[in-house]
Amino acid sequence: MKHELIEFLKKENIELYGITDATRCRVKLAHVLRRAGFASCEGEEGKTPRSLLCLCFPYFSEFPKNLSAYAAARDYHAFCDGFFRRFTALLASAYPQYTFCGFADKSPYDEVYAASLAGLGKRGDNMLFLTEKYSSFVFLGEIVSDMPCEEWELPKRSIEDPCIHCGKCKDACPGYKAEEFFCLSALTQKKGELTPEEEGIIRRYKSAWGCDICQKVCPVTQNALKNGTIYTPIEYFKSNITHELTTELIENMSDEEFTARAYSWRGKNTVLRNLKILNEE
Repeated sequence: MKHELIEFLKKENIELYGITDATRCRVKLAHVLRRAGFASCEGEEGKTPRSLLCLCFPYFSEFPKNLSAYAAARDYHAFCDGFFRRFTALLASAYPQYTFCGFADKSPYDEVYAASLAGLGKRGDNMLFLTEKYSSFVFLGEIVSDMPCEEWELPKRSIEDPCIHCGKCKDACPGYKAEEFFCLSALTQKKGELTPEEEGIIRRYKSAWGCDICQKVCPVTQNALKNGTIYTPIEYFKSNITHELTTELIENMSDEEFTARAYSWRGKNTVLRNLKILNEE
C-alpha cells in the first residue's frame, strides 16, 4: 500500500486491516452492491468487485453501568461515514483507474466472514467477531474495490483462532439458561409493551440497552483488559461517553443529541420504558 495511505491509517489509529479476494466472500445484500455501481454476479452490469479491504474499529472505553459498551460513545455509523469519505478520496487519488466504496453494518458482504478471510480475527462461540488485541469490542468495515488484491501490496495476514471454546459465554448468557432461548440485547430493543416475564428479565440483569454478558466473561476479553490492549486509540470512541442511562438524561436530550447515539435506534420511548422498569425495582 502506498506510503500516504499507510500514514493516513496510522493517523486515524487504525492498525487492524487486511485484504481478501472479493470472489471468496459471501454476498448478502446484492442490491447494496449494485447501488454502489458494482455487479453482484457474473453477467450483471457494473464493475466487478475484486478485493475487500477489511478494517476493525476498536471502540471500548469502559463498561457503562446499564448499557452496552458499544453504545457508550456516539453512533459508530457517523464515524465510519466520515472515515470512508476521507479514505476513499485518498484511494481514488492514488489509484484513479479503480473504484472504492466503504461499508459498515449494512454491508453487501458477510462482514465477519470477510474479516476472517483477511486474517483480522475469527468468529467466536458467542457469534461475535473476536480479535486477540481488542477481543470482540470492534466494529467492522470494508472497502469494496475493483482493484485486484495484489495491487494493494499488503502482506497476507493470518491469525490463530483466539476463541478457546471454553463455553463460558454460553454458560453466562441468560438466554441459554432459559427454557426458551431469548436475547437480552434484542429484548431491550423491543418496541411497545413488554410482558411481566420480559420486564422481570430486564430488572434481573439491570440493562436499559444492550448486553455485554458474553463478552465480559470471555477469557480473551479478560486477557485484553489485563494487558491493557482492549482500549480504543480512536478519539471518537473515547469522548462524549454515556456512563449511565437515566430518565433525566434521555428526557433532556435534544433530538439531534439523541439521534447521534446508538440507543436512539428504537426511539426515546423504548429507552424510557426500560428505565421505568428498572426504577420500579
